[in-house]
Amino acid sequence: MSNSKIIRDGLERHAKRMADEYILPALFRVADETVIYIESGGVIPVDTSNLKDSTGVGVYYNGSLQKFIPIQDAIVPREDVWGTDQISTALAMASSMFSTGIWLVLMSTMPYAVKVDLSHANWFSDTLVNDLKDRILNEFI
Repeated sequence: MSNSKIIRDGLERHAKRMADEYILPALFRVADETVIYIESGGVIPVDTSNLKDSTGVGVYYNGSLQKFIPIQDAIVPREDVWGTDQISTALAMASSMFSTGIWLVLMSTMPYAVKVDLSHANWFSDTLVNDLKDRILNEFI
């Protein structure tokens, strides 16, 4: 066995240990905090609560998903769609897109999410995304 193989194997074991012991737990904390923020009320425009229910975070590690979604508040569907069902389905389907490495993915999956984002000063695409970035940086700095 060559030295380069031994070094490569050691680096791979170290990378896996770092992911398992440090990186993933930090990302899980960020995802939890983000969902708590989403659930805190008043941050997402609410009509039936399906938009809030459809906003969540997935942490993928080599295709394996840990999902973080709000507790369902909606008691009626919006446009025959339940937010909780939308986010669960979307996060599961995305596993194939994030099959290698570590990914933290934020989604809002109701069909009208983009329209609401544009009419509320890009709350999802700017405010929530920037908040998530800040949470990640705070975990690793």
